[in-house]
Amino acid sequence: MSALDIKIARKSYFHIGQDPLAALSDLRFKVDEGEFVSVVGPSGCGKTTLLNLIGVLNNFREPNVS
Repeated sequence: MSALDIKIARKSYFHIGQDPLAALSDLRFKVDEGEFVSVVGPSGCGKTTLLNLIGVLNNFREPNVS
């Protein structure tokens, strides 16, 4: 059983006068209890956005997060 199950269909940012910017799209992964995970990638690829979303989702009491 996964301790954390992440499924993010899409996270976009909107700026007036510009097209939406997709920060994350079709992201899915599971983290089992006791596992360590690293998030690596170039600047602007969505690392902080992902961690912010997980932080918000992690406030729920249910272990199955979508």
